[in-house]
Amino acid sequence: MFLGNVTHAQDVIYYGGDNQSYNYQMLQHALSYQKSANYLVKTYSSFTPKLRAYIQLSNQEGIDVVFGGATIERERLNHPIRIPLLKGLNGWRIPLINKNNPSLFANLSSTEEFKQLLAGQFHLWSDVAILQSNNINVHKATHAEGMYQMLHKGRFDYFPRSILEVWFDFERHKDLDIMIDQHTLIHYPSAYYFYVNHQNTALIKDITSGLESAIKDGSFDELFIQHYGEVLQKVNLTPRKTYNLANPNLPPKTPLSRKELWLNLDI
Repeated sequence: MFLGNVTHAQDVIYYGGDNQSYNYQMLQHALSYQKSANYLVKTYSSFTPKLRAYIQLSNQEGIDVVFGGATIERERLNHPIRIPLLKGLNGWRIPLINKNNPSLFANLSSTEEFKQLLAGQFHLWSDVAILQSNNINVHKATHAEGMYQMLHKGRFDYFPRSILEVWFDFERHKDLDIMIDQHTLIHYPSAYYFYVNHQNTALIKDITSGLESAIKDGSFDELFIQHYGEVLQKVNLTPRKTYNLANPNLPPKTPLSRKELWLNLDI
């Protein structure tokens, strides 16, 4: 029996090994709107450092999509699909502080006082440049894990962590004299995109169209809340003062004017 109109699956290789992750599921969902293309998203199983993954994507060497933060260099190498998948969530930070100074942030009365505090950061993280560009003093550590011990010993005042990380980080270090501050949010605009090779115009078009459709029908937010709703509830348990910072590393075409794409936790 002859079967007509059979469309062979088009494999899309996603950099990352977890097919339960939010990023993977969002990519799969976006491409599901393109029924005729019959996309099949597969994870890239070989261990490859992320910097190398961007280069492989640029060279069309076995990777079709990479998820990552918005930078000018990454946008030069590959095409960013400028829909912030985390809705800016990674740019909202809560400080870890020393237990012996629980009112550190509660006692601040101005942005100027906030900027006099000493923040701790791993020296290779992009947060260092962001904080310093906002005239914030930074203690730059050469060992990321050792920063929790340094905060425990009072070497710096606070360690700003993404709200996606801060509770996990605290649980791992509960034996130390550190705690999660209850009074403060630190915010700077941050975007995380899907990146696709510049020449892969069909895939760029289909991911973009699928994400826009998901935003329009509400399924984008449904998937987002499914993965991050619990974190948002924790943040909203107590009112917090927000210190808003500029992000000089953010590419100029970041769609900040599309308010529906971003979360605002400044309550």
